[in-house]
Amino acid sequence: MKKIWYGLGVLMIVAFVSASMAQPKPATTSSPTERLARFMGVIEKVDEAAKAIEVKGKKPEPLTFLTDEKTQITIGGREASFGELKKALYVLVEYKLEGTKLIAVAITEGVPRVRRR
Repeated sequence: MKKIWYGLGVLMIVAFVSASMAQPKPATTSSPTERLARFMGVIEKVDEAAKAIEVKGKKPEPLTFLTDEKTQITIGGREASFGELKKALYVLVEYKLEGTKLIAVAITEGVPRVRRR
């Protein structure tokens, strides 16, 4: 009987040690509940080679947003391509931060808000 309890004890210790050593896999895709940041401003530069846009907003320095095949671009209420993004276009960029890069998830043409007094 002691051998059975000893065997079960060893088995439980091995199970707990192996479970504590297992590391969770890093997420490879963004979750649907991932919070996105927003930035509004005017496109100052379009970099076709890097598939990136530089947007000037209220901050002193413009922000550079990279795009990928998943980036949704909307101009004039319709789906558009990266090639249709032009300098001086006012946009709302919804983006996520990956390391030090700002990845645009959605770019939507907009109209600047006029503040009323």
